[in-house]
Amino acid sequence: MSPSASWQPRYSEIAKEEVRASIRFAASKPPYRALVVRSALWTAFRDGSMALFDIENNMAKITSWRSANAAEVCSIKLIDQHVWILSNDGEVQIWDADSRTYVTTLLGLPRSAGKATCMLDVCVDGGKKKMVWIASSNREIRVWTAA
Repeated sequence: MSPSASWQPRYSEIAKEEVRASIRFAASKPPYRALVVRSALWTAFRDGSMALFDIENNMAKITSWRSANAAEVCSIKLIDQHVWILSNDGEVQIWDADSRTYVTTLLGLPRSAGKATCMLDVCVDGGKKKMVWIASSNREIRVWTAA
């Protein structure tokens, strides 16, 4: 069934009450990656910095940080109860999604692998080991075990 040819969206009819909150970022620093987990908006920027906002509290900033290496964030994923953040240098930071606290950092790619481009998946290999699939700039997909 196709929409009527005379139907046009009426943007002026969108109630202002539908917009719960918004965040205005500096033109020189727009978010590069983002992920919504429960009531938090996780945002990543090209310079390696991150910011966390509370969706239920008018988008109030909860915290912000910059990783020590300041590498560009290329993937953010929710895996189980954790937020996995992959930087293009192969470093993976793991944060607890509920408490919003830092858990650990994993180093996944050797320098010879080129830059990480995205985290394809993280899965359990039958036991409790997590298998991390990362694509890299040298056209390879690397699979490694996160201990």
